[in-house]
Amino acid sequence: MGFIAWVAWFAFPTLLVLGWLREDLSPTVIAAFVMIAVIAWLGIPRLIPYGDTMVTSVLALLDVVLVLLVFKGDVRIT
Repeated sequence: MGFIAWVAWFAFPTLLVLGWLREDLSPTVIAAFVMIAVIAWLGIPRLIPYGDTMVTSVLALLDVVLVLLVFKGDVRIT
């Protein structure tokens, strides 16, 4: 697993906690994101050959959606 995959794995729970602390994400939304992530972690590697490499992509997509929800838009880099 590369460095960017570790960033995606670290960012997911961090964004969930940040969204909860800032009250941007309700417990229902947090539960939905966790369920999608668990389904991806458990389901994709068993359904698709070499699907374990796709789990990071699903998690990165969830991270992007969480950034948009928590920060109410894209994060400016410059």
